[in-house]
Amino acid sequence: MSNNNFFDPGGVVFNYILVQFSVDKYNLEDDITQIDAKILRRYTVWLKRAGYSPTTIKRRLDSFGSFFHYLVNEEILTTNPMARVDLPKVHKKIPKFLTQEELDLLLYVADNDTSIFQKRNSALLRVLAFMGLRRSELIKLNWSDVDFKNASITIYNGKGSKDRVVPMNEDVQEHLWVYLQSRLPLTNQAVFTNRIGNRVNADTLRRVLNNHTTKAAIKKITPHWLRHTCATLLIKNKVDIVTMKEVLGHSDINSTLIYTHTTPERLLDAVNTLGRK
Repeated sequence: MSNNNFFDPGGVVFNYILVQFSVDKYNLEDDITQIDAKILRRYTVWLKRAGYSPTTIKRRLDSFGSFFHYLVNEEILTTNPMARVDLPKVHKKIPKFLTQEELDLLLYVADNDTSIFQKRNSALLRVLAFMGLRRSELIKLNWSDVDFKNASITIYNGKGSKDRVVPMNEDVQEHLWVYLQSRLPLTNQAVFTNRIGNRVNADTLRRVLNNHTTKAAIKKITPHWLRHTCATLLIKNKVDIVTMKEVLGHSDINSTLIYTHTTPERLLDAVNTLGRK
């Protein structure tokens, strides 16, 4: 085994890249330095013929690019072979979201529910839909993070370990206040709790959403659908992309740009502007 393979004792990286498409025919030793752009292009072709999606192929090649970049920095390789390999184009999917009518119906169902969790669920759905919180952010939310005086919620250690302050609209403030008042005295730091007083979890959120979408006779959704819905509403109300980035807590504005999809309403508005004087 080559000394250049010391960081990969079992040749795992080398085999992962090459063994599936007959590495023997290239007469290569178990040495990562022998992998060049030509081999990586052939590996890409093999992945395509094997039926892997462009997204999966790009993810693998991105990983290899980062790995080879590390080897260059460590002076194990002199150049990064991935620099000469074209990545497959991945078509971005339009995020799934609720229309305004569907969201209104979902909230109507929550507000008129007769269960003991009516106040909690009405507030919970609004926090997701009008503040764009991620599922994990909502689950770990503490009541001390809620600032009614300044109409905002502070998200600590969000994705990328970043903090951000998200404003609450009046609808969120009203329903969250009513819910927290119903829990006094607040002996648990968690904002949203389950039947036995513990912090809600992913299963709880799934049951809440499934129950309410069934009653509302709309499609099944996930918490992320409501995050997408929040972003779509911001776009519909002509909120600028930089502000959206801050509200949603994105590190890269390209993550925010996926929400600038064209809805039928936006398309109609755009067409109606043609010919105006």
